[in-house]
Amino acid sequence: MHGTGAARLSWFCTDGPRLRRGYGQSMQDTNRRVEVAVIGPLSADQLVEFTLAGFDGDDIGWMLREVADTPGGRVVAGLSEGRIVAFLCLVPPSPGDRFYPVASALEVTAAEVAATYRGHGVFKRMFEAAVGRDLEEQILYAIGDPASRPPGESVRAFRERVVSVFGSAGFFPYPSDHADATVHRDSVLVVRVGRAVPGWDVESFFERLRRPDARVRVAVAVGDGMLRNLVRTDLERHGFDVVSVAATPDGIGSAEVVVTEFAEPAGSLLTVRLVHEGASRANGSTVWQPLADIEKIPDVVQREVARRRDSRWLRSSKSG
Repeated sequence: MHGTGAARLSWFCTDGPRLRRGYGQSMQDTNRRVEVAVIGPLSADQLVEFTLAGFDGDDIGWMLREVADTPGGRVVAGLSEGRIVAFLCLVPPSPGDRFYPVASALEVTAAEVAATYRGHGVFKRMFEAAVGRDLEEQILYAIGDPASRPPGESVRAFRERVVSVFGSAGFFPYPSDHADATVHRDSVLVVRVGRAVPGWDVESFFERLRRPDARVRVAVAVGDGMLRNLVRTDLERHGFDVVSVAATPDGIGSAEVVVTEFAEPAGSLLTVRLVHEGASRANGSTVWQPLADIEKIPDVVQREVARRRDSRWLRSSKSG
């Protein structure tokens, strides 16, 4: 799982963290008896007070604080002897994410329990602490990417662990063409739907589960060869289907999205025009994107395509 940015469902090394005020659970270590208290949700300032056991403290600590500072973000941790040995993070979908329009959706973006403390229900308690009374009013999902598995764990074992651990909290795996759920054959998306979630939210979520956002057809028309290849590589890395690449506007075919520095052509759904100066702006089906922020093009395409498809879906739903 991941924090608020790139990687999905991060599982970190061998020892983990996360908190919630309330109860502790006694567990037997091989040599001694230990207590794990689940507390939270925690603020970024509260997280600074604790040390991490067995994790990369800088990276994990920074990630937890970033989630805690995110609007709607929740961080819960498991403490043993004053150290974080387990953690779980919840974050609402960000603008541009295909699940963003679903009001009741929350993503489990990061979770781990130290190896010594696994198998004792710590994850389930953290999950219940993070969601609280809202459990049956939420659609919760997580995407497990084997690239973030601990060293030494096979991709198949990682998938089985994600399904098993989340299954203990009522999650089930679902097929999806979500870009992050298709980066590896053993990537997995798991979902839990609360019993009190409105029917329209459930329908909207599962419709988006299989929307072909990751297969948007994109054409690129850029004169500079290095720049052209950079744009193509970034788009393909993010799961887009780049169907045409050319140095002139005459050399590309039709596509839903066109990324170009020329006045023509235009995409059937979206056109991203690269400009040398000014800030990013949008008008109708066109977005002007400064070359200084060229690395943001995949995010811009994903966000704007999702926005336009959602508006079309809403219009068709109202007319029906």
